[in-house]
Parts: sequence; C-alpha cells; structure tokens
Amino acid sequence: MFSYSYYSKYGFVIPNLFRDLHTTEMLKQVQHDTLSNKKGVIMKKQVETVLAPPAPHMVGDGFRVHNFFPAGYGLGLKRMSPFFLMDYNSKIEFPPTEQPRGVGVHPHRGFETVTIAYHGKVAHHDSAGNSGVIGEGEVQWMTAASGVLHKEYHEKEYSRKGGPFQMVQLWVNLPAT
Repeated sequence: MFSYSYYSKYGFVIPNLFRDLHTTEMLKQVQHDTLSNKKGVIMKKQVETVLAPPAPHMVGDGFRVHNFFPAGYGLGLKRMSPFFLMDYNSKIEFPPTEQPRGVGVHPHRGFETVTIAYHGKVAHHDSAGNSGVIGEGEVQWMTAASGVLHKEYHEKEYSRKGGPFQMVQLWVNLPAT
C-alpha cells in the first residue's frame, strides 16, 4: 500500500494514490501527527485533507501516470513549495516488445526529480552525457538546475521480457539564485 504525504506550514495533505477505501478511511481517522520545528519544539499538525487521485493518462508510450499538481487542487504553489508535481505510475502490466517504451527528449530546468522504482526498470540519458538504469527498489535523484535535455524509457531487457511496472516521480523546486 502506498500513499504519499508531505508537510506544509498549514498541515498535511495526503494524495491517496490507490483508490483504496480502507486506506482513505484510515487516513481520515488520523487526528494529529507530531513534528519538531527548528527549535526542537514538538508541534501537532492536523491532516488537512485526503485527495483522490486524478484519472491516469499516458506520458509517451511507457508511463501511465496520475499527475498530482498541488495547484490543481486549489492549494496554491507557495503553500506546497518545494514540491510542485508528483507523477505516480500505478502498477500496470506491459507485454514484451523489442522497441523500449518511454518518453522522448524533453527539457528539465530549475528542479530536481526523485524517481523511485517499485516494479520494472527505467533507463535514462541526458544532454550532459549522464545515463543509467533505475531498477526495482532503487531511487534516482536528478538535479536540473541549469537546464538539461533528458529522455526516459523502459530498460532494454525489461522491455524484451515485459512484466509489472510501477514507479513514482516527485519534482522538487530548486531555490531561485
């Protein structure tokens, strides 16, 4: 079971990424969570809301994602900073193919992506010459402060075998310089 929560100064906002009634009801029952502020003082924060995921859509031909844009829920970007996007690729079965699925070259600038692989493997390349594979149980943190062209696609051997695929990618806004 996976849900993602993050802290804002107003409280917790929890996108419920699975349409799982049990999870939703459990989260609604949470009354308080404790946090320490910079002075070490314990503060209590309420769960402000539990948000249903939006309908999934395809990004390229390899990523079926539920986009969570905080502004889309009327929460305001300043309130949600530094997080401004979460793509959740819920578990899906991809058949074998010789041509890896994915998304072509696209720019990234002024934010970091944090990608977590639950099932399947993602290969990536960028215009700075970096490349690699994010395998099951692995995390990749990519910084694109000065701009980079980047592409992501299913890793070659995973594509040939097919199988379950589940990922999440969080976009973290970088401070302005």
